Amino acid sequence: MDLFQLIRQDHQKAKRLFERLAESSGGTQSRLRLFAELKHELELHAEVEEKYFYPVLHSHDEAKDLIEEALDEHGDLKEALEALDRADKESDSWTDQLDELHEDVEHHVEEEETEIFPLAQKLLDPPQLNTISGEIEKAKAAHKVAK
Repeated sequence: MDLFQLIRQDHQKAKRLFERLAESSGGTQSRLRLFAELKHELELHAEVEEKYFYPVLHSHDEAKDLIEEALDEHGDLKEALEALDRADKESDSWTDQLDELHEDVEHHVEEEETEIFPLAQKLLDPPQLNTISGEIEKAKAAHKVAK
């Protein structure tokens, strides 16, 4: 699959999970399951980008600043997910934190799709993009098997 399409699928899946969480209420089993799924998906997405996509781009001077910012955002995202995981999922503050995370993820997705993707298309040739895509697909498939 095309690398950018593969990453966009992850973005869309996260968006749908955030929407479903916003529609859920309290600490219901459904809400707990949806959050666990969202946390898993965001962590896996960040992991494969950090391992396979970002390092290749980071080796290009034009991309260094964007990739470093994206890595910082991934770090913030992971911290927010851990804080949400530990917090009382029935509290208003949990919902507020989830909304803030949603905004942060939307910001990251926007930057990735409008700045990083075009730069990657400029800097990386089709065989490199296909290799990265294949590595991400294999890592995700292996993760599903291990789950």
